[in-house]
Amino acid sequence: MSKVVAALMCIAAAAPLVAAVLGFAFESFRRQAASYWLAVLGGGIAMVAGAALVTIVSNPMLLPQDASQFELFHWLQLGGSTRFDVSLALRVDSFAALLIMMISAIAAAVLVHGKQRRHEQRQQYFPCLSLSLFAAVMVVLSANLIVLYFFWQLGTVATLLLQNRGCPNSDESTKPSNLFFSLVVADVALLLGVCFVWTSFRTLEISEVLTNSNIANVLAERPAVVGTICFCFLVAAFSRCAQFPLFVWLHDTETSRPANAALFQGATLMPAGIYLVLRCNALFSAAADMQLLMALLGGLSVLLLSFIAIGQQDLRRVLGLSSALTLGFSFLALSIDTFDAIKAAVVLLLGHSLAKAVLFLAADNIAAHCDGTTKFERLGGLRRQFPKSWWASILALLVLVSGVWGQSGILLSLSNAPATDNTSVADVATDEPISENESSQNLASVAGTLVKLVLISGFMHSLAVFRAFFLTFHGRESSESTETAREATASWFPMFALIAIVLAVGVYSQFGSFDELLLRSFWNADMVESGSVVPSALSFALSSALGIVIAWMAYANPSVWPQRIARVAGPFSRLSRHGLYIEEFYCSFLARSIKQLSIMCRWVDRQLFQGLGSRIFSRIADRMARTVRPLQTGNIQMYVLSLLLMIALLAMTLLWSLE
Repeated sequence: MSKVVAALMCIAAAAPLVAAVLGFAFESFRRQAASYWLAVLGGGIAMVAGAALVTIVSNPMLLPQDASQFELFHWLQLGGSTRFDVSLALRVDSFAALLIMMISAIAAAVLVHGKQRRHEQRQQYFPCLSLSLFAAVMVVLSANLIVLYFFWQLGTVATLLLQNRGCPNSDESTKPSNLFFSLVVADVALLLGVCFVWTSFRTLEISEVLTNSNIANVLAERPAVVGTICFCFLVAAFSRCAQFPLFVWLHDTETSRPANAALFQGATLMPAGIYLVLRCNALFSAAADMQLLMALLGGLSVLLLSFIAIGQQDLRRVLGLSSALTLGFSFLALSIDTFDAIKAAVVLLLGHSLAKAVLFLAADNIAAHCDGTTKFERLGGLRRQFPKSWWASILALLVLVSGVWGQSGILLSLSNAPATDNTSVADVATDEPISENESSQNLASVAGTLVKLVLISGFMHSLAVFRAFFLTFHGRESSESTETAREATASWFPMFALIAIVLAVGVYSQFGSFDELLLRSFWNADMVESGSVVPSALSFALSSALGIVIAWMAYANPSVWPQRIARVAGPFSRLSRHGLYIEEFYCSFLARSIKQLSIMCRWVDRQLFQGLGSRIFSRIADRMARTVRPLQTGNIQMYVLSLLLMIALLAMTLLWSLE
């Protein structure tokens, strides 16, 4: 069975790679239809392989070990006192298989949904989608940190290519974006973390780094280095997942590109940050301060992003902020070192990514009908034109705000934070605790505040997304809503397929078999008796229901109350509409400083290196050429003498090295 698992891993990774390579080849001959069907086929094969991996890896009878690792080839091996050994190996467990199935399912749904408008995409768009899927799958399957970083970087390149190729308007693709800066921050932070891991652990194999014995040895010798590694990984994850204060890239990317490109990026780019923190949870368990920092920043991101989403005037921008907000809930869950919290983070990631995919597909239908715009001033009364999108959106929104898909588990874990005393959570080979965990005591001091923050954020989140829903499908009819629109099968079938998957995930997560599946990835998790989840689910559902009722009263029908409330709110309304002016601050200080630094570097390059440096080196080279020119007589004796002289020098060097 191990050979079957290895074959499935190779198929899940190779299918999108082959689709990308062949797609680029077909695009060079202007065969866009062929590249589209190759991308669909690659995404479908990866999804089927991911589903098969989930079935095999989650069953102890089929695969007795908790994870399966398969080495493709040895990449790099350096000897000496400290051996640097890097191999391209694939490693899969139950959580990795779930994530692969989710990513590839969303990719396949996006591609099938875009069938009607595939001719509107720019050249090489679909091969870039396949390349992005390949990078995401390899990040999940990588068994080595340096290999993970390589494919993390490949994901950055694919994302930037999507940003360019996903814009039908060439002027939009050339505009400067905050995305590049955020991705560079994530890449540099991850590289620093990998370097610290190598200098401390003397290995880059993830399974060896995350053992309790190795972490305990590093803590004994260099106590601060584990916290430094966790901080670097946390910065990389927060930048990829658009968390505070690194969410400035989200606004531009969610409004300047089509909804399908923004959706695919949200399905492959953002989950990589959550996966990094989940996979390295044993390191965070040994750094209580970093867990507390993750809890505070995750809670602050949830609160600020939900506040900003209320005042936005663009549908795709609201959905993008909602995606980042959901990942903020996941980070908040991961800061609590219990199995229930980890389960809540995983369910939240799976369910909400699939539900948000449905909303992005519905937004893409509306954008195609309204000349590419999704601004609320151009929308309204679209329920009659898009009945299937209306049903799919209402089901997806109920998944987002119900609390069944993760938020109630976070509330329950926060409520029990003072009573926990946990050991590390990792796929390790020993049960001995690495150190006394202080995260429960740290979280105990802020647990009550975080519970209130989650409830308030849930209220504002439901208010923001249902405000967008009512402004789009209900309310005052716009000029576009009087036109007729036909929802083709390719546009609505992927939405309901994803709805079926997300409902299946929600139902399956309530049974004990799902716990057993996750325990095969996080088997050393502390199983705390947390009590019934019903009170937490009811409290979150009531806060969300309050937001839905207020959104329905204010926006379901034409009303003057939103304008009156905005005037009364005054500066708070302007802060929400302008995103707390964080983007303006970024453009005024960071972007301008980077621009001035680039101008300075350009001057140094042109004046010193290309100017003075080139003149100096050219004169030196000219003088050396003039010196040896008399030796170039053209006689065969001179060339033989030169050859013998070189052989003598080489022999002397070899003899000296042997001594």
